[in-house]
Formats: sequence, C-alpha cells, structure tokens
Amino acid sequence: MSRTLVLQLLLALAVFSAVTAYNFHDALFNEVLADQLEDWDLSSRVRRDLSSDDEVVDKYLKCKHHHGKSCCGKSKWFKHFGDKSKNHLSECFDQFNEKLNATGITAGDDPFSCSRVNQMKMKVICTTECVGRKVQLIGEDGSIDKEVALKYIQKLELEGWQRPILESAVEKCAPVANSTKVSSPNTGDIECNTALLSLQHCLYQEVDKNCPEDQKKTDGRCKKHFEKQQINTE
Repeated sequence: MSRTLVLQLLLALAVFSAVTAYNFHDALFNEVLADQLEDWDLSSRVRRDLSSDDEVVDKYLKCKHHHGKSCCGKSKWFKHFGDKSKNHLSECFDQFNEKLNATGITAGDDPFSCSRVNQMKMKVICTTECVGRKVQLIGEDGSIDKEVALKYIQKLELEGWQRPILESAVEKCAPVANSTKVSSPNTGDIECNTALLSLQHCLYQEVDKNCPEDQKKTDGRCKKHFEKQQINTE
C-alpha cells in the first residue's frame, strides 16, 4: 500500500463512538502516523512472506523512503514510541489484523471508502494501545502512567534541547491523555483505548510549539507550518 494512499485514508474523516479521542485532524502528525502504519504493514508482510529475522526486516525498511518527518529537529524519539526495541509492535499489529479478519468484515474494493478509512484508523489506535499495555505505559485503569512515561523518556537518546521539552511535556500531557474507548462499525465489536495515541500527539505538539529557532526546518512545507503556527498564537 502506498504512503500517499495511507495518508489520504488517515486524513479523511470518520465517525467513531467517542469524540474526545485523537480525531486525526492534525495533518503533520497524520503524516507521521501514515509513515508508521506503512512500516508496520511492510514489516508484517516481510515477516510473513520472506523472513522473521529482524535484520532482514530492517533492510527492507531502510530502503523505504520515509515522508512523515517532524518540522523540528530529528524525530527519532518518536519512532517506535514506547517500544524502541521493537519487541511488541509486530505482534500487536498482527493481533489486530487477526481480530479484524475474524469479524468477517471487509472494506470492499474502494480504497477511499469510509469503511477502509475507519479500519486504518483502528489499526493505528489498537496497535498503539496494545504496545502501551505491554510496556505498562497504560495502567490497569486504561490511563497513562506518568511515572513510567517519564522513565521511558529518560532512557531515550535525545539531543540536549529535546530532553527538557519532552519531560515537561509528559508532565503536561499525561494527565489529559484520558482513557477513551473507541470503536467503529467497520471493525465489529473491537474496542480500543486512545490514551497512548493521545499522549503521543500531545508530546509531538509540545515539541513543535517549543521548537528552538535553530532546530526549525526551513523547507516549504515546514516554513508554511511555522508561519501558520505563529499567526495562531498572536
């Protein structure tokens, strides 16, 4: 599946059972999610059809052109967020696909149908929740464990300017990344929690809003983004 198609699907609107969850209205963050979803899909296919060896999978991923990049410095901190060692991502992604297949619900042949859009969004939400629970970023009550999140950030290899922004962002974002269950008629009775996805989005926004001038990228896309951001804050 092409990155453009995945991005178009994520940008489209869909109706979920809850309105307080991340709503996929942030175009830049959606690009990151689209790139991430394409990685998961490619990894799954390589493991299924060629080899389960991590080195083989990584070789294929390195050949893939990544488009979903931050406009502020390097965004390696976000890659595989919560699962830097990639111990759980493939398992969680495959588990969701198995559950979806078990429902017998298909999205049809139209790549732009609402049903396919909803299924794509649920793939992102459910895979993210699964990872969050396995690494205990999501507690038993379904909310973000702030202390675990802070410890995770502290273990990351970050640039000097990133650490204080991210640690401050966790303090701000964790309490508002509420446990919210969402579902879609296009994925049957599957329900998933958006808490970790909401935390990721909040952290991404905080890094973006507090980006040092010397870390702001100046390509056309990012220049327009920061100009719009400045207008909105005036």
